[in-house]
Amino acid sequence: MSALTDPDDEGRPAAQVEPTFTVAEGAAILKQTEGWYLGRLRSGELPGHRAGRQWYLTESDIQQAQALTARPAGAPATLPPAPAFRRRKRPPRRA
Repeated sequence: MSALTDPDDEGRPAAQVEPTFTVAEGAAILKQTEGWYLGRLRSGELPGHRAGRQWYLTESDIQQAQALTARPAGAPATLPPAPAFRRRKRPPRRA
């Protein structure tokens, strides 16, 4: 029997451990950059687990991220709105 299926000292089955991935591996699966993925993790848009300064992703985290970032086939990529250009007001001329 493996360590994962062996009962513990009290007769309970051992906890199942889900495989973990780095942010770089998760980004590669989503076909995005590591920086893009880190930004979404920090903002809370995508699920992940943090241990100290390091982020870890489980298989279910990556599956949720795929569902959250999926676009229908043929749908155009949405771009954020361009910032409005505001012209700076000139100071009044001196006489």
